[in-house]
Amino acid sequence: MILDDVEDHVRTYTAAEDERLAVQLQSVTTDCHAGKLWPVSIDGLRSMHRRLFDGVRDHAGRFRARAFGDEYLTFGPNRSVHRDRVQVEIEQIFRKLERSAQSFVANPDAPEYERSALHVAV
Repeated sequence: MILDDVEDHVRTYTAAEDERLAVQLQSVTTDCHAGKLWPVSIDGLRSMHRRLFDGVRDHAGRFRARAFGDEYLTFGPNRSVHRDRVQVEIEQIFRKLERSAQSFVANPDAPEYERSALHVAV
């Protein structure tokens, strides 16, 4: 990706980095399929990010926070929360995920069970 004729080194990778990312993604995927990354947690998510980007980006596994990282990130038409809110937002998401998972696990005979499980997985 080129922005204003200047290569964006944060969002582009060298051929060696691409290869390293592919190998590390395969390793994380293998562990995920083997059930080694469960239960999902904030620390587990950070660990996966660290494993994936190890040796490629030094921010791997770190939360954006004051004096670290861009204030906002842009993903296509979407904009992230301010870096000062990243950890709070992630903690809120995980609390909601835990409540949702507990709810559908406690009600396996509910008509909306499969839909609820799919919703949590997504």
